Amino acid sequence: MSGLYTFTTTSDDGVRLYVDGTLVIDKWFDQGTNSYSEMVELTDGNHEIKMEYYQAGGGAVAKLNWDLSGQTSPAPNPTPNPNPNPNPNPSPAPGTNLLTGIWRYVGNNSASELYQEVTPDSLNGKDTLNITYDLHGMCALPGDASAIIFDQGGSWHFASLANYGQNCLDGTQTIAIPLSDFSGLNIAAAVGTLHGRFWYSDSFAVDVSTITLTSGGTLPPNPDPTPIPGTNLLTTAWNLTGNNSGSEMYQTIDPNSLIGNDTLTLTYNLYGICALPGDASAIIFDQGGSWHFVSLSDLGQNCLDGSQTVSVPLACFTGLDATLPVGTFHTRFWYGAAFLVDITSAVLSSGTPSTPPPTTGPNLLTSTWSLTGNNSASEAYQSIDPNILNGYTALNLTYDLHGMCALPGDASAIIFDQNGWKFTSISEVGQNCLDGPQTVAIPLSNFSGLDTALPIETFHTRFWYSQPFSVTITSAVLSK
Repeated sequence: MSGLYTFTTTSDDGVRLYVDGTLVIDKWFDQGTNSYSEMVELTDGNHEIKMEYYQAGGGAVAKLNWDLSGQTSPAPNPTPNPNPNPNPNPSPAPGTNLLTGIWRYVGNNSASELYQEVTPDSLNGKDTLNITYDLHGMCALPGDASAIIFDQGGSWHFASLANYGQNCLDGTQTIAIPLSDFSGLNIAAAVGTLHGRFWYSDSFAVDVSTITLTSGGTLPPNPDPTPIPGTNLLTTAWNLTGNNSGSEMYQTIDPNSLIGNDTLTLTYNLYGICALPGDASAIIFDQGGSWHFVSLSDLGQNCLDGSQTVSVPLACFTGLDATLPVGTFHTRFWYGAAFLVDITSAVLSSGTPSTPPPTTGPNLLTSTWSLTGNNSASEAYQSIDPNILNGYTALNLTYDLHGMCALPGDASAIIFDQNGWKFTSISEVGQNCLDGPQTVAIPLSNFSGLDTALPIETFHTRFWYSQPFSVTITSAVLSK
């Protein structure tokens, strides 16, 4: 049958693939098990396919697979995703598609690459790359382990899909990536090829269906937010920056600002940092020389890279008396790495419906869990009161991956043993791959099959990773 075929070699060590005498894959060097793919247009009739292979030492693998675009084998069963695709049929990305067929990447503890020749001046006058893709539940790893790449003058200029869209999603999504995010890329200069590369430590499949280039903005912009009614305490946006340090900002306000109001509505952007608890991410009213604050770690969506708006009852500012004068309104952030936080408005109002921060309960850990390993698993256990979950709805976990990208499923599991494992995966919460502490609130309903009304046996965790790793879990606090 004529059509566009994808040929995939998997080898340890070197491999070459020829189609009708043309060299299409040339990876003739010592290596571990890696997969490489290339698309070839074939007509009806017979064709000569030749694969050459050599073995240098260690493991020995030599495989060749091919499929016809649009008639490929199904992807491996993905890890179930608690957040199904909210847009199963996204609008196609605007612009001319650079791909002549769907790119399918498959592998198992290996890399998979695909290439596409493009017009050398493709980038001229463009500012955005729009890509429609499906990770099939895989959690894309950072760097060139999930890269969309322009080859310009023999140098790779890439953006990592780990930094965009909804990572770990099982479903199609379309995102816009500014060409300025491809470090070192010169849009006025010629490009050679467009290609993609994925590496993962388990079986995976990734489909990229379209890649288009556009200018002047591409996907529909977010609509302007509806103005928040009330009095904005800020005369200008607060921009807080630091690097393993603290940053504070102050605003003098009308001493009687709180009288008659019951809610503070904040609009802010954490730019992906995971706000730390307590006064390390504090919104503060100074009243009579005392700080009355709430922590942004307890509000909204922690670790989000994007603007969000939350309403906070003034009653959540411990000890604050809304009938008395206040001195200043201010904020304080501290973080153990480089950070940026913007607070664009802080509006006082009355009668705003809101949900107070959770009521915290017991810490399930009697000491910090420190898990280490190297291409192995590490587990830790804690005996707990069998009825400790009664009346609670969430588990607030403070942990540090130390830069490791947690793998899905029980390779990064927080587990309640209740006639079997009831667990959730750290790969699906918080900011994966972060080197630094973060706190996330996990609904107990995310622990599949867990019944909080029934006794439990132990609380424990399990991590597996294919390289040296260290994970620290400092607290596991129940809340309502």
